[in-house]
Amino acid sequence: MTTAEQTTYVALNGLQCRSRKMNAAILDYIVRAKGASPVELTQDEFSKRIEEGDTVEIANRQEDPNVRTVRVVRDGRVVALITYGRVGGGWLLESYEACADF
Repeated sequence: MTTAEQTTYVALNGLQCRSRKMNAAILDYIVRAKGASPVELTQDEFSKRIEEGDTVEIANRQEDPNVRTVRVVRDGRVVALITYGRVGGGWLLESYEACADF
């Protein structure tokens, strides 16, 4: 008889975390908007947390063209959701939610 190890993930606000621990922040400051895409900004701003093999992509194209959410997928699980708002010709980081292991 063989058994397969099952891993249970906890769904937290659209994340698929290994535990109930998560990090979140809502940013309330004005800095200079950056002209790169939200995906490029995520890859730059979270470079120490993104691992080789992670997928960084737009999670949805909301009806509001001034808001974009980027997701980081690791081993088939969504481990981070990062939201940007358009300001002028660039994007500002507005908030993020991430599993503790991100």
